[in-house]
Amino acid sequence: SGGLCANLATDFIDRMTPLLQAEPRIARYQLPEAYLKKSAMDEPVSRAFTWLNAKVRVKSAKPERVEYHTWSYLATLKSDDVWEDLITLTLNSASSAEVAMPDPTAIHNLAPNAAALPFTDTQKTAALVTASHVEKRAAQFVVRLEDRLGRDRKRLRDYYNALMRDARASKTNDDEKSEKLEQNRAAVELELRRKTLELEERYQMKLHLIPLTLVRIELPVLAVECEVFRKQARRILQLYWNPVLTALEPLVCSQCGAAIFAAARTPPGRLIASSTP
Repeated sequence: SGGLCANLATDFIDRMTPLLQAEPRIARYQLPEAYLKKSAMDEPVSRAFTWLNAKVRVKSAKPERVEYHTWSYLATLKSDDVWEDLITLTLNSASSAEVAMPDPTAIHNLAPNAAALPFTDTQKTAALVTASHVEKRAAQFVVRLEDRLGRDRKRLRDYYNALMRDARASKTNDDEKSEKLEQNRAAVELELRRKTLELEERYQMKLHLIPLTLVRIELPVLAVECEVFRKQARRILQLYWNPVLTALEPLVCSQCGAAIFAAARTPPGRLIASSTP
């Protein structure tokens, strides 16, 4: 009684939005301690990863502290219709790999982090990864739009083709009338092209990504240094064993940015997914 009802019939959203916008949108936490594997990492690395055209040798494994960034984005696809979703993802700020981390607030023994590590900006990578998630999540929305576009194209073609058939059917020996009919046919074809372009523009999809929150979590991890070699070429590669996931994290495809566990080495020394999009 006397309160503010949380529904669309009141001005609840208008009243609450300024309060929400005033809240901090970046949080910093740390996991002070966590169990890290003590045994040799050769077998876990060979079990987790598939190396298609190279060999890998584990050189060392040592504890490090790495910051993970959990980004939340409001994703909007705008076209003749609108699709929206909230997308949350976590990146290892050192490797830029997307990691399947749980909700940060659900991690046990998490504490505030007043003296955080120097910030590594991962927003560009996060936006690219978010766009790839949008492509998957909005697949049915895109299919529906393409179906509607196809139907609207057909209606346009049927309508203007009928007009052109009527124009072609009107035959006359009068040169002036024949010229007029030819002009009409050309005008109909031009109008069809114009209407088709308008239709394409109306259905063109535009993606808007708005970053809402960033949660920075500093974790103790096991940094596994590996040597990747093929023929005479050598490269040092850093893998990470995550204590929250109790597993090795994926690598990043140099071509598409996807998280991968099956990789091929290219001549410049890059790693690409076994089936690159």
